[in-house]
Amino acid sequence: MEKITITYLFKMDRKYLYKALNSLCLEMCVGLEYFYNKTLNFSDKNLLKNLTFRRKIVPEILEVIPLQKDNFLVKIGIPTHNFNIKTIGFSGLLTVFFGQLGEINEIKTCKILDIDFPVSYLFHFGGPKFGKSGVLKFIKAEKFPLIGCILKPNIGLTPREIGDICYYAGKSGINLVKDDEIGLDNDISSIVKKIDYAENSIEKISPNSKIVYAVNICSDFDKLPAIAKLINQTKHCIPMILPFSSGFPALYYVRKIINKPIYTHRVGYFVYTQGRICIDESVLLWFLRLLGADFIHIGNPVKNAQSVKNLQKITEGKDILPACPVVTNVDENNVKLVIDKVGRDILLMIAGLGKKIDKNTMNCLEKIKKLIS
Repeated sequence: MEKITITYLFKMDRKYLYKALNSLCLEMCVGLEYFYNKTLNFSDKNLLKNLTFRRKIVPEILEVIPLQKDNFLVKIGIPTHNFNIKTIGFSGLLTVFFGQLGEINEIKTCKILDIDFPVSYLFHFGGPKFGKSGVLKFIKAEKFPLIGCILKPNIGLTPREIGDICYYAGKSGINLVKDDEIGLDNDISSIVKKIDYAENSIEKISPNSKIVYAVNICSDFDKLPAIAKLINQTKHCIPMILPFSSGFPALYYVRKIINKPIYTHRVGYFVYTQGRICIDESVLLWFLRLLGADFIHIGNPVKNAQSVKNLQKITEGKDILPACPVVTNVDENNVKLVIDKVGRDILLMIAGLGKKIDKNTMNCLEKIKKLIS
C-alpha cells in the first residue's frame, strides 16, 4: 500500500503516548467524534492495527523511538488512497498532516521533522521547472555562485529608478535584482511600470544581458493570470512570490502559468516554524522546491559561523538554490565558510542599493567577486 510517511517529534507524558497517537491517526481519517461515540479504549495498542486491517484507511504507527525527557520520535504512514491528490492539492495535504494536533491535550509540543512522499506525488507536483542548471542557462551565467541585490528602500523607488538600478547592476556584473517582500504593487511604483522599466533598462545593456529582475507579484488569485501574461512576454523579468503570505497553492499555480524561474521569499515562515505545533524549517523550504521554487530566499545574513551552520542544515540534501543576504560590510571568512559548507550553488545577495549603487555596495560587490572567482 502506497503511503506518505511523516516523522514527528512529540513531547508528552509516556503514559499518554498511545492514547495521543491513536487519537491523531483517527483524526487524520475518520474524525475523533465518530470513535468517541463508539466508546473505544484509546489506550489499546492494538486498536489501530485492527482498524487498519479492517478499514485500510487509518494511518499506521510505523515506528516509535523514545528519546530523553518525554520526547518521542514517531513515524506515521498515511495511505494515499484516502484522498485524490489531483483535486485536494497541497493545501489538502497540510490539513491531513496537521489535523487537530492542537486539540489533542496530551501532546505538549509537536514538530514535523520530515515528510517522505511516494514517487507518484513527486511527479504530480513536479518541482522547479528550471532547477539549478536551468537558472544558469536562463540568466546566461557561466557558473555559480550568482550575485544578486535587494532593492532598498522597499517602498519609495519609482519605476524609472528601479530601471536605472537594474541597468547599473547589470553593467557591474550583478545577476539578479529583486523587490523586497514589502515592495508590493503601489501608487508610486505599479507592477506594470516596474516590469516595463526594468525590461527596457536591461535590454539597453545587451539583448543577452546576464541579469534578471525578480518582481514581487503578491496579489489575489484573480490578478495572477494578467500578471503572468505580462511576465511571460518579457525576456529579463521573473516572478517573486511570497508563499507564506499568498499560500502554497499560489506558488504551485504560478509554476503552472509562468514559464520563468520562480523566486520565493520566506517572509512569514515563522508562523509555521515556531510554537507548540510547528514544522522544521528544512521541511518547509523543501515544500517550496516541491511546488516549483527555483530560488529560495534564506532570510538570515551570513554574519557568523552559527548562521552558516543553520544554512547548511536547512539546505543539506534538499537540492535547493538558496538566496542568501550578505551584509554590506562583508566578512570574507564567513562567505568562504558558506561556500565551503553549503557549496557554490548559491545566490549571494547584497542588500541596500538605494536610488543609486553607492560606494559601500560597490566595495561589497568587488569583495564578493574576488572571493568567488
